[in-house]
Amino acid sequence: MPEPKFTVVIPAFNEEAHLEENVRSLIAVLAEQPGAGAWEIILVNDGSTDGTLAAIEKLAAENEGVRSVSYKKNRGRGYALRAGFEQARGGIVVSTEADMTWGPDIVPRLVRALEEGEYDIVVASPYAEGGRLENVPFRRALVSRMGNRFLTSTLPVSVSMVSGMTRAYRREALDALELESDGKEFHVEVISKAAMLGYSIGEIPAVLRWKKTKKGEPKRRSSLSIRRMVTGHLAHWAIEKPIFIFGFLGLLLLALGIAGGIYITELRFAGGLNPERPLMTLVVILILAGMQILAFGFIAILIGKLRGDIIRVQRENRTILKRLKDRG
Repeated sequence: MPEPKFTVVIPAFNEEAHLEENVRSLIAVLAEQPGAGAWEIILVNDGSTDGTLAAIEKLAAENEGVRSVSYKKNRGRGYALRAGFEQARGGIVVSTEADMTWGPDIVPRLVRALEEGEYDIVVASPYAEGGRLENVPFRRALVSRMGNRFLTSTLPVSVSMVSGMTRAYRREALDALELESDGKEFHVEVISKAAMLGYSIGEIPAVLRWKKTKKGEPKRRSSLSIRRMVTGHLAHWAIEKPIFIFGFLGLLLLALGIAGGIYITELRFAGGLNPERPLMTLVVILILAGMQILAFGFIAILIGKLRGDIIRVQRENRTILKRLKDRG
């Protein structure tokens, strides 16, 4: 088969109910685009336990542009995307959800944004001007918006959606990234490493629309775990902006220690200092702990710089391996 202009990678886990309908709607939209046949869809069965694999195989058998990747154990969204990316042949790679919450037209929009712009990665965002959320539960929408604002504050990017899957990548940018995450933190990892390597990242406004539940259908539930999200975001913050955490705690302890020292000095000159009270020991502990935590912050900054050097070396290694592979 000739190499397609772009590849759409769609991971699926237990999506039997609506997968065929959603993929067919995407195929219909892509068939209307100029240069029909210049695309491929890779459906990744992420260890589904229902009839998802059978639906994928049926779609692949009936459509020449649809290919399948499957494995038995559920490994997570990040692993599924990496598996699909490895099989992608297009010069542009688009990833999106199997439930088509962004609508099938988001794919050609993302492709055009890359072709017509100067970006290496383009993200679909409901928080960009002109985008919006529809029929998304208030709790889910609030947590998502707050989480993305927090994440964007830790990264040198101007996009408003960091945690979303629906994006388009230039092949060379995607090939340069050594990606490791298996879960949803994969999306943040991509943006973080791409920004560190100097790739330009933009966004387009989009509508994220949850389908209304029909009468008799089970109500859709969010898979978002607030505890897991908060833990993951704090861990990311510690990696990207360690001085904010260590610096704040260190300076706070130092300030308390110094304040305690001033208080002790005043007591000493006023003649009211009681040597049996452990206040002096507490002051010393606070000052030493503050200095130690600040030192950890500076070490974390050096580790962050080392991480950037490792990511750049990984890009060079991947580039060399790709050239060797292309030469056969």
